[in-house]
Amino acid sequence: MNKLLRITLHTASIFGLLVMALLPGNQYDFMHEMDPSIPANAIENGSNNAIVATIAIFAIVAVMQIALAVKASRPQARVLPVMQILLGLTILAVKVTG
Repeated sequence: MNKLLRITLHTASIFGLLVMALLPGNQYDFMHEMDPSIPANAIENGSNNAIVATIAIFAIVAVMQIALAVKASRPQARVLPVMQILLGLTILAVKVTG
């Protein structure tokens, strides 16, 4: 596989993982900071859009990294894709469990 394409896909995956980590869990958490009399979980967010977006980003990152690992000719080239998938799973687990 072309080296420039591999670097671009790894960079895009790292960017996707950063976006996953920075997506807020609850979009109404700031309200408790502004007015402490409002309980932190007073407003329920039934849509969970952040979790859906996190799962979608993880799926894209995982597919890219699996493709890179399969196309890798050397075993050492499979380490970074595996590490990125494991990091994505960790971020996803933290987001889902709250």
